[in-house]
Amino acid sequence: MTVLHTSMLTALVACIAALSFPCCEAFVFSDDCPAPAPCSCSGLADNALIMCSNKQLTSVPVFHSSNLHTKDIIVFLNSNNLTAIRNYVFRSLSSMHATSIHMQLDTNAIFFIEQHAFDGIENSLTILQLQNNKLTSVPNAVGRLRNLDYLDVTNNPLKYLGISSLSGIGLSLKTLYIDMTPFAVWPTELVSLTSLQHLTISSIPFESMNSSDFRGFDNSLITLDIKEAPRLRNIPCALTNLPRLTSFYLEHSGRLGANGTSAIAVNCSRPSHSITTFTLENSNLTTFPDVLHNFPRTTSLNLLGNSLEFIEIEKISSANRLAKVDLASNNFRRIPSALNRMINLTELDLSKNLIISVEDVDLSGLSKLQTLSLADNPIRYISTHAFDNNKLLAELNLANTNLRMIPVSVTSLTHLADFDLTGVTITCSCDMAYLKNWNIKPITSLDGVCTNTNAALKNFLSTSLPLCH
Repeated sequence: MTVLHTSMLTALVACIAALSFPCCEAFVFSDDCPAPAPCSCSGLADNALIMCSNKQLTSVPVFHSSNLHTKDIIVFLNSNNLTAIRNYVFRSLSSMHATSIHMQLDTNAIFFIEQHAFDGIENSLTILQLQNNKLTSVPNAVGRLRNLDYLDVTNNPLKYLGISSLSGIGLSLKTLYIDMTPFAVWPTELVSLTSLQHLTISSIPFESMNSSDFRGFDNSLITLDIKEAPRLRNIPCALTNLPRLTSFYLEHSGRLGANGTSAIAVNCSRPSHSITTFTLENSNLTTFPDVLHNFPRTTSLNLLGNSLEFIEIEKISSANRLAKVDLASNNFRRIPSALNRMINLTELDLSKNLIISVEDVDLSGLSKLQTLSLADNPIRYISTHAFDNNKLLAELNLANTNLRMIPVSVTSLTHLADFDLTGVTITCSCDMAYLKNWNIKPITSLDGVCTNTNAALKNFLSTSLPLCH
């Protein structure tokens, strides 16, 4: 499901929540619903829902004027059998004087939208979802929308985008979801989107991208999310020329790590001084990428779902700013010692690797660490002083490991509040008397059970263990 615009999603959640609880002042304006049956209406004072989803509609219902005035309207026309949107079909919604309208037309069979389809609401339509249809271009009707903020046209057989359509929304559009699969080259029409801040591309078929590809929104783009790029050989150097870009996400780029080199952005003339969040998920990386060379200000690094086994210490500069690192679902057999150079690290995820032990020195350099996940590793042993230098650790996840007893090293964690031992085979007996003096009161969440009695671990530690001699 495509992510909704934040403000509209908040409004939708508020509506549903209020309608679910009698104590809230919700109303159902069925008597003044602008849509006929089988559609229905509900909402709150400032948020109206017009619900026509999954009604097997073959045409847009005939909306009529309503005496209800509301701030926001969400129109659910998704998951029907619509093939065309005719002129003026939404004009009556203007009677509700909404300042923002979210139109869901996704998951139909729409191949044609007439030029005047949105007339009447062209100044208030802010979110338009057209994904999963049969459009071959962005309709001219979209170009007539004066305040469109969010557009999703993924999974359509687009042949071209349409320069006139994109020019019309170029000054207002902030968020775009698009699929590049039908295009042989980067669509130059995107240059019109001079206010674009968030670009999500579901698939890129190209082997490379040019610095000119981001021309137009090179001073506006904040987030670039590429869901799939199976042929992409390198991270485009164009990223280093985007002064406002703070977040870059790339998933499923199998060619990127195919040559076994750590260079992911080749021959770039300068590093990026804006990107702080960098993600390379599920991209067959076998060598730790040289991210910090081209993106030295990265604070959040996500390399989940690759095939990494080690980290060369020279890849981690002493000036690194890393605070959050996700290395889950890789092939690490031990905690990489290079992590100790990440002295600002507060969150570390090493779940779903092949780690069998945690030694005294493995985390010794991470004095600011607050959250650590080692879940789903075959860990059998954690040394006595493994956490001595991690005094700020508040969340520790050891779920589904091969431990047989609670390691004594956790007793040094005075800030521990969330401790997960779910799925760990722990036999609760006086053999763990070494934990008798452990103050577990600050731990608000301690998940796990005694496998021999099925009692909650926390209950055993607080009531039964003190009786041991």
